[in-house]
Amino acid sequence: MAVPSRRHSIECVMLTLLATSVVGIWFWLFATNPAFQCQLGFVYLAGIWLLAQWAVLGYLAILTLPLVFRESVKLSLLISNIWFGLFLFSLSACGAQ
Repeated sequence: MAVPSRRHSIECVMLTLLATSVVGIWFWLFATNPAFQCQLGFVYLAGIWLLAQWAVLGYLAILTLPLVFRESVKLSLLISNIWFGLFLFSLSACGAQ
C-alpha cells in the first residue's frame, strides 16, 4: 500500500475541520442557549453524523484510492455537510413559532 501524498493528507484535514465545525457550532449553540434544550435528539444525531464522517475521512487519509473515487467521496461529504448544516440551523428554538 502506497503512502498518501501530502496534498491528500491536507485535504482530509481540511474536510475534518469543516465537518467538525458544523457539528461543533451546533453543540455550542445547544450548550449555551437554553431555548434549544428540547433539541437533545438532534444533538445525538449530530454526534453520530460526526463519528460517521470521521470514519470516512479516516479511510480517505489511510487508503490510496483512485482519483475519481476520492473526489466523488469528498464531493459527497461536502454536499452532505452543507445540507446537514442547513437542516440543523433551520430548527427553531423550543416554543418558537
